[in-house]
Amino acid sequence: MAKSLPSIFAKAATVSASAVGAWAVMCILDKKKTMGVTASLPFYVSHPGAEPDKYNEGFGNNPGILIEPVKPLVAAKTGKWSLGWGLVPGSYKNSHHRESHLAALKLKAEYDVTKKVFVESGSYLGGVTGYRQNVTPGLLFYVGVGVNITDNFFVGLRLKWIPAKTVGGHSADSLNLAVNIGRRPQ
Repeated sequence: MAKSLPSIFAKAATVSASAVGAWAVMCILDKKKTMGVTASLPFYVSHPGAEPDKYNEGFGNNPGILIEPVKPLVAAKTGKWSLGWGLVPGSYKNSHHRESHLAALKLKAEYDVTKKVFVESGSYLGGVTGYRQNVTPGLLFYVGVGVNITDNFFVGLRLKWIPAKTVGGHSADSLNLAVNIGRRPQ
C-alpha cells in the first residue's frame, strides 16, 4: 500500500540525514566548483513482469538517497557535451523490504539542450547489501532530464533500470523514478 508523500519524504530524510549532510559538506569544500554533486531521491518503483505482490511497488516504497559527487573526465566541456565519473554512496529500502547500502562507480554523460535544460545518461557499477548475499554486485543504468534553476543549482527526474540478473534475489527487472537536486560542475 502506498504511503502519503509527507511520510515518504520524512522516512527518506530520517534514513539518509548523514548522506544529505555529506552532500552539503562536499558542496562547501569544493570552492572551485569543479565537482558536481547530486542527491538522488527515489520515489517510485516497479518490477515489470513480476508476480503480483512479490515486491514492494508503487510510490514511496523504496525511500532512500544516493549522494553523487562527480568529477569531469576532461578538463573542460566539449561543446554541449560533458562526461564525468564519481564514487557514489547510498542507502535505501530495497524491494524485499530490507535496508540496503550501496557503494558504486558512476559514469555519466550530459548534453545541454539549452542553457537551462540538460539530458543525461549513465551507469553505476558496484556492490549493494540487503539481498541474499552479504554484498551483491550491482549494475544500474539511467536516463534523465534536468533544469538549471540557477548557475549553481538544478532539479531533475531520472528513470533508473536495474537488470534482474545483476542484483541477487531479483527475478524481475526494477524500474525506479527519482527526483534529483544538486550542483553541476562549473
